[in-house]
Amino acid sequence: MSPADSRDEHELGQLDLAQAIELFEMRGPIALEHWLRARPQADPAIARQVRTLRDAGLLAGGVEPRERVPERIGRYRVLRWLGAGATGVVRLALDEREARLVAIKVLAPSFARNARLRERFDREARAIARLEHPGIVPILEAGVDGGLPYQVLEYVEGTSLEEGLDRLRALVTAPAEVGAANIAEALRLPHWAAVPPDLVRAALDWGKAIAHALAHAHERGVLHRDIKPSNVIIDTAGRARLLDFGLARVADDARMTWSADLIGTPQYLAPEIIRAGIGRADERVDVFALGACIYEIATLTSPFDAASSTRVLEAVLAHDPPRPSRINARASDSFDLLCAGALAKDPRRRYRDAVALADDIERVRAGEPLPPREQARWRHWLANVLSGWLARVRG
Repeated sequence: MSPADSRDEHELGQLDLAQAIELFEMRGPIALEHWLRARPQADPAIARQVRTLRDAGLLAGGVEPRERVPERIGRYRVLRWLGAGATGVVRLALDEREARLVAIKVLAPSFARNARLRERFDREARAIARLEHPGIVPILEAGVDGGLPYQVLEYVEGTSLEEGLDRLRALVTAPAEVGAANIAEALRLPHWAAVPPDLVRAALDWGKAIAHALAHAHERGVLHRDIKPSNVIIDTAGRARLLDFGLARVADDARMTWSADLIGTPQYLAPEIIRAGIGRADERVDVFALGACIYEIATLTSPFDAASSTRVLEAVLAHDPPRPSRINARASDSFDLLCAGALAKDPRRRYRDAVALADDIERVRAGEPLPPREQARWRHWLANVLSGWLARVRG
């Protein structure tokens, strides 16, 4: 092995360790165990290193999915478990004063004394409080009860996009075969909901809604930094809404600590984050992540899929995904172009902001040609794909 190859292996190993630490802190030891089992090629020392850091008191213990929270928080009576977020557990609760159901997110008791995670939880509340948009699930109240920080959010009845895509993968074998009935079944949509006729239209409709929500957040100085299917909910009307601002960055928040840590989910991390860290993020990292979601909705495949997080990160940095139309015949050349513009590895070649992306989504929905700048992106992307294919054939 050459010195350069050895250095690359070391750097990839460090990325795997960083991902393992993040997973352990956010989701606990069981999630870490499953993650390692799914990656037999991962360094077995990773689990030992994580345990050493935990035993030294340098890591939080991880959210337990069914971690207990009080039966009453302020004026809210907790009814049942809904899920677990990055740093907290989410319960359905009754607002007894307003006689309405709400979602109440509580920083997990095992995290409540962790200053770093408590600041992240507080930062999420400050970020959402700035925003008022139909595509963003709003925060209604934030406070502390019995030493536990909590957030009260609008309760949205629906299905996470991640769960819906998983069901669709189990239902069908070819993305082009998916119709409105399949989408309604996978997302448990009622008969009166607005159901897209196929996956490409779903990608455009939901992508446009999230792009507008992001544009609103960006205008107010908030970067989401964790756009992925699990952070999008499709409500019972068939509308896409954005949630979980746990990794958000607020531009003028003096209390925020700037970090270059590699955080987020590998398939949705923009190349510049992998290279330079999250501290360099701007609006285009959210554009990239949304582009990956749009691609995945249309194809039921991540644009950067691999057996390990290190290989995913390699793909994000060095490989262009197949054109969506090669996986789903319903995707047009313009749809391919749209994905190329959102997933450009060089942020200077990417859509400059969520507004520009939303504008082109509308053009594709209307069957209109994209502007010449997108044609140039398409030629560049196609050239990269072809050169990579030729290299594999010759190699």
